[in-house]
Order: sequence, then structure tokens, then C-alpha cells
Amino acid sequence: DWPQAREMLKSFLSPRLGAGERLILLGEAAYNACTDGPFDYQQRLASGAGLSHQDNPRLLLPSLAQILREPTLKAQVWQQLRHV
Repeated sequence: DWPQAREMLKSFLSPRLGAGERLILLGEAAYNACTDGPFDYQQRLASGAGLSHQDNPRLLLPSLAQILREPTLKAQVWQQLRHV
């Protein structure tokens, strides 16, 4: 149940993340656990746009399993990580 997962994750991360620190989300499960917006995961991933959040920006990347299945994603991931 994603709403319960979001609440648990929020209570876990809130005291550990300082304002302005970036959260890197790897894959659709992480995206679903950290967002409650109506945005489509594949569309957001393809756009390369970060997810805005009031205190902590979030960078959306493919899951490690997806990167292993599609090695061509490594270049895209590396480019995004270079700006972190």
C-alpha cells in the first residue's frame, strides 16, 4: 500500500535529510514510495527532470536492475549524477 509506505519513508527520512540535500530515487518502486503526484514514472524518467519537493530535490534514475538489462542507460545516468 503506497500511502502507508510513503508515511513510513517520510518519518524515516525527515530527521536524516538536511534542507537542500538531494534524494536519489532508483526505479519505479522508489518513485512510488516518495511521490504522491499523478505523474507517470516512465514519462518522468524519460524527461530527465528532477522532482521538486519543498525541502529536498529528488533525482529520478532507472533502477539498478533496469540499468543492467539496458546498459545504454549508463551514459544517461552518469550525466545526471555528474550534476549532483
